[in-house]
Amino acid sequence: DEAKLDRIAAVIEAYWPQAIASGDLASPALLRDVRRARAALLEALGLSELL
Repeated sequence: DEAKLDRIAAVIEAYWPQAIASGDLASPALLRDVRRARAALLEALGLSELL
């Protein structure tokens, strides 16, 4: 459905980094950002029970 795709796109644009450097893979900041992005995506999809 188009509205769901728009919500997904908005979350990705707002929360996901444009790129991840290999040196950042062990970064606590990256882990925090990825967890925040996942939570936002699950909320946008009405799947907050998976948090």
